[in-house]
Amino acid sequence: MYKGIKTLLTLSAAAVLFSACHDNLFESINNEVKLESNGINGAAAISRYADYLLFPTGQLYYKTNESSNTTGLYNRQWNKAQLPATEKVDYIAGQCYYAVSDSTNLYITMHTWYENSSGYNSIKNRQIFTTTDTDFSDGIEWTEITLDDTITPIKLFMNNAVDAANRIAYLRAYDSENSTYKIYKLNGSSAPEELTDESTGLSTDTVTAVYFPKDGNTYFSKYYSLTANDEYMYYTTTYSSSGAMTTGSSIFRANGYGTYYTYSSASDSSVTDPSAAGWYEKDSDDNYVLTSDTEKASGKTYYTRSSAEGFLLDSEAASSTSCNAGGIISIAVTSNYLLLGTTSGLSRVVLSSTGSSTSLDNIPYTSSASFSNNGDSIITEYGMSVFALDPSAAEGDDDEYVASVIYGSISGSSDNWEDTGLYAYYKNRGTWNRDGTSDNSSNGN
Repeated sequence: MYKGIKTLLTLSAAAVLFSACHDNLFESINNEVKLESNGINGAAAISRYADYLLFPTGQLYYKTNESSNTTGLYNRQWNKAQLPATEKVDYIAGQCYYAVSDSTNLYITMHTWYENSSGYNSIKNRQIFTTTDTDFSDGIEWTEITLDDTITPIKLFMNNAVDAANRIAYLRAYDSENSTYKIYKLNGSSAPEELTDESTGLSTDTVTAVYFPKDGNTYFSKYYSLTANDEYMYYTTTYSSSGAMTTGSSIFRANGYGTYYTYSSASDSSVTDPSAAGWYEKDSDDNYVLTSDTEKASGKTYYTRSSAEGFLLDSEAASSTSCNAGGIISIAVTSNYLLLGTTSGLSRVVLSSTGSSTSLDNIPYTSSASFSNNGDSIITEYGMSVFALDPSAAEGDDDEYVASVIYGSISGSSDNWEDTGLYAYYKNRGTWNRDGTSDNSSNGN
């Protein structure tokens, strides 16, 4: 089948009535490519380990991290890794849903499921395993990491450094004894180390981290979307609460974390001495300064100051840009664009405040940019994760990936389940398409 043609054909009769739409419609059709039969279903974050890329969707898939520009290879390059033996429940083995790494080790979670009294699947057991094997072709030797009985692993995440020497892996877990979530640094097969330093954003809500090359620090966030280049960190305010996702539509830009201040007009009529009340005024350069007025000056505006902790841009609150891409779920950085996974598919925004791709300043533009290939229409559902193999390369000059899923009702979606999952862009092929294993009997799963 051809991705996107289903929707386009239903619109074609109406489109001929509007000449302004005519060219755009057929340009979209011309950009469509036939979907390949082999593609991994499921959505997960791609991660790096040793010379591999990893994609955990129950199975743990791996492939070389060497660029297709060098190998000349495209689809059907993923393989299934050998997973550790776990307890089988109703003849179903454990499944792998997280895979992260540090400078030496790979870490995965294994979930064992059972059918509860209501007939729904529930997690019976969560285990964490690690390995230092760097050749998966002849099997993998796994070691289980032992946790205290009161600690339940929730998810693994990492700081996504390209250079293995800078990678750190983390565990988010629930401490039932203290009824709180905690963050741990993974340390090979040894016991994880609980982290408490909040100076770079760590909190009990943390679910992501990023390595920031500019200062060599790792920063933490409660938001799903977080990435960085040499100049800025970029994030959106997409988060999950009680199983429901709330998406942000703005991209924030930051270069630090700490305390920032906000000012609002003072309106307390009972205050007679602004100086004693700690009120502020603006000086001739429009800066906020503590007022020295002991009485209110007629016609003068005073301000109160509030403080907050969060991401900073040059010691002030992080700057945001609305790029009209819809709800943003995931972000990957390239040298000239941010690649975006959104609630309606794949998008991108140029890193230029003027919108010119030849005049870059690492500031996201206020409008998303269309792709020169079929990137705009390859998926129409949630782009849960995006990944750029070489963040220093220009968008479209090296391998890129997006993993999609139908979020909500399948019957109400224009996509089929078979159409969701992993897609890849390879420069020399020039288009986006499904990406999977060479196993034709499972359609690349």
